[in-house]
Amino acid sequence: MNFLRNILVVLSAAAVFLVAASPAWAMPNFSRKYAVPCATCHSAWPKLNDVGVKFKLNGYQLPDSQDGDEASKLPLTDSLFLDVAPANPPISIIMYSGAILMQPGNGYRGLQEDKFFCCVQGSEANLEVAGSAAANIAYRISMPWGQPNISQGYLRFVNLFSPGMLGVDLGLMNVVDNDVVSDKDSWFADPLPAYWGSAYHPLSSSIGLGSHISDTGGRLYGRPGYGMFTYELGVFTGAGIADKQEDDNAQAYTLMGRVDTESISFSLRHWGNKSAWVDMEGTTASGENVVFAANSSELDEKTDQLIFGLRYADPKFVVDLVADRTTYSLTQQRSVMDGETVVHSLEMSPQNRTAFSLGLTYIFNQWTECGIAASVINSEQYTRTVDGAEEQIDAVSTTVGRLRFTFSPAINMRIALEAQADMTGTEGRIGADGEEYDAQNKVVLQWQLAL
Repeated sequence: MNFLRNILVVLSAAAVFLVAASPAWAMPNFSRKYAVPCATCHSAWPKLNDVGVKFKLNGYQLPDSQDGDEASKLPLTDSLFLDVAPANPPISIIMYSGAILMQPGNGYRGLQEDKFFCCVQGSEANLEVAGSAAANIAYRISMPWGQPNISQGYLRFVNLFSPGMLGVDLGLMNVVDNDVVSDKDSWFADPLPAYWGSAYHPLSSSIGLGSHISDTGGRLYGRPGYGMFTYELGVFTGAGIADKQEDDNAQAYTLMGRVDTESISFSLRHWGNKSAWVDMEGTTASGENVVFAANSSELDEKTDQLIFGLRYADPKFVVDLVADRTTYSLTQQRSVMDGETVVHSLEMSPQNRTAFSLGLTYIFNQWTECGIAASVINSEQYTRTVDGAEEQIDAVSTTVGRLRFTFSPAINMRIALEAQADMTGTEGRIGADGEEYDAQNKVVLQWQLAL
């Protein structure tokens, strides 16, 4: 059993599913501001249709307009326009919760007594503040209720030079945000496994420091003339920096291209990140566990990620496909030193992870939707060498399926019942104690409200 991999995936899974993977949502404050239904921008909520994409890229202004200092504003001075018209503060409160109705008796950490599923620990709420500060200048703030830090907070400048030609975002933001299928775009209960892995199988988790995070940085993007093509170039810390915390003084770079036609949209993103962030552990031939600490002066970790997204949208159904290919490398030997003497050494061959998620959502009417999805995550074989002793780490494959029925008694409310089928083999179901645990077949009840 790969002790190093266990340590990394457990730590990353805890951070991923409890903090980073909060769901995306429609924001009713925009519906109130412009007096339009949520369906103007969304199909199979929270997925954006083409109007919603243009609205977002246009700085939260209606497509083909630059109304940021006019629509539903209180003009306090000639240069101060606030989204505080009567009964229209620029605030949405989004509550999401749920419970596991049925699950097996044991999982990765043994007995399963917690009835809350995946990334929801009881009833949780997000405070979302977004709007336009002036024509072509927008802002966005996302704050998980009760958490010490915001998850997003940025300024957006749009329509530089000509409509759609150039936009600039500065601040803390979701990196994978302009893609056809973003990491926050799951219609189902769990975040997209292609990005995150299965919440119940840590060995399927993402590897390295990938792009599906909130991170501080800046990006240039545009959809010239709001036509078919969208581009993006971004520079970020690569370490998910959201507050005053230690950084490795390196940057991550990302490039994305996207094409939108009447029914089909697709995007391709590359993310490259050099870092010195993850402390690694290894086991010597004598059984001693050794910590190989990251050193910010030696950027010896490299993450390369390719993300392909495809969506087919019809008035009655939406089909999403996302593929994630990630390679995580330790580019040089990492050592534990005693003065000038190397006491222990660690080398690893590149780790490769390939994952796919395919989902179909059928829209019966404005109250009822159903969907089916399948995800396959393959972590390839690699080698780890501690003090010259080489160990081969076997490949692991995880397969999960989901069937979901959703009822919306109001346009801003959703109640859903979801069955999750686990088709993962034995090699992917090894617990923290090294023993096999049950297939994670579950039935989940979920409820969500946006105000």
